[in-house]
Amino acid sequence: MNLAFVVCLGILAVGAQNGSATNCPISEHKNGWELFVDPVHRFCFEYPASYKRVQHVRKLDHFTAEGAKVIAQFESAEMRGGSGEDREHAAIILLFSEDRFHLQGLVSDAPTGVEKPPTPVHFGRFEFFKYGPGGGGVAYDDIVYLNLRGRTLRIVFDGPFDGSSKSPSEKTQQMEKEFLSSFRTF
Repeated sequence: MNLAFVVCLGILAVGAQNGSATNCPISEHKNGWELFVDPVHRFCFEYPASYKRVQHVRKLDHFTAEGAKVIAQFESAEMRGGSGEDREHAAIILLFSEDRFHLQGLVSDAPTGVEKPPTPVHFGRFEFFKYGPGGGGVAYDDIVYLNLRGRTLRIVFDGPFDGSSKSPSEKTQQMEKEFLSSFRTF
């Protein structure tokens, strides 16, 4: 076998493990956004550079789906006003479940007071399904689901909350739209 060919294969394998853009069909990057590639589940997206990928994910008690595994977690230094304990981080968390995607089955993840499947929302060529605020007086993460090749991908947009509603801030909701619009499979 040709040595150059073997070296090239090695470089491609290492790049795929590190999430390189080798197979990602995103051709242009938004100004100030980074690229994430998941070569295992074969998808990619862009996210704001103010969010950094963290290796130590926090405990996610509020997810009821058994067997859902965290693929990646990104946290932002952008916080709501205040200092000390009043400061609130923002996060994007991706979870994947090998269970078959079933819209009615997502109701178990619904916020308090919601008893129906999430609302369909379209971005690019994908139909996502979204839960926003529920009942009661607490703030709720925006949770978006995607039928990824028959399996369930959950994308959680956690804060920051500005106090004017039970959903993440308007700035976060705008970022969600751009994030979901950049989502691609390969």
